[in-house]
Amino acid sequence: LQMFNKLKYAGSQLRERIPSIVPKIGAPAQPQTRLDLGEFARACSAAAAERHLDARAKALTNRLLLSGEQQGFPLHLLTGPTESASRLDWRQRYSQAMIDVLSKVEQQWARPTGIRRYLQGTVVLLADWLPGTVLIAALGWVLWRYFFEPNYQVHLLDMLLPPLLMLSACVILHVFVALILPLRWQAIRDQFQRQLAGIMQGELNATYGEIPRTVAEQLLAERRQIEQLLHDTSEVQNWIGQREKAASIEGLYGR
Repeated sequence: LQMFNKLKYAGSQLRERIPSIVPKIGAPAQPQTRLDLGEFARACSAAAAERHLDARAKALTNRLLLSGEQQGFPLHLLTGPTESASRLDWRQRYSQAMIDVLSKVEQQWARPTGIRRYLQGTVVLLADWLPGTVLIAALGWVLWRYFFEPNYQVHLLDMLLPPLLMLSACVILHVFVALILPLRWQAIRDQFQRQLAGIMQGELNATYGEIPRTVAEQLLAERRQIEQLLHDTSEVQNWIGQREKAASIEGLYGR
């Protein structure tokens, strides 16, 4: 495939260099451009946000407020922090999460670790070199018999034997690749969805899950301050009462 692509693009470039000799038929073949994973993830996130995510973020905010009210939290205390959290740059977080998960899944499938790494390397090495080696060996065997065996006669089956052996090697390697290195899109997509859901769940829990706890801690801190203020006020009142009582006793005895 690599040699075919090189010949294809080389022929296309040669045709562009000498347009007056070779007529142009059809559109020129352009090499495939490399996909920018970051730009792709940001474009997908922007499209998803415009269609669904923004509306779902608002619905999530209302649902969280309703759930908090049902759990006994004062609604006016949760509304401000929850709406502030909903106004964060979630599109950037979605894009970054998609880029991280795509890179991680690509790393796991394209460059695995452990035993799978050596197994994949062995299969890829065989797939790269075995068909060509089989073809060259079969051609060498036919030529050897043709030049060094006096009574040997070339038959049609002997001429078809090298490509048939190469095709058989390709079929066997294809079966090995399908059994040993199953690259199924459904499995890749499921793994991507699970990892992305886990990351976004962690992001949402870290952002929204701390709001009730923060509000509760603020209320407890305010309650402790009020209790301390009441305690201090009670002590001052007791001290003033004791001083007034002492002054009254002194007045009765004329001191």
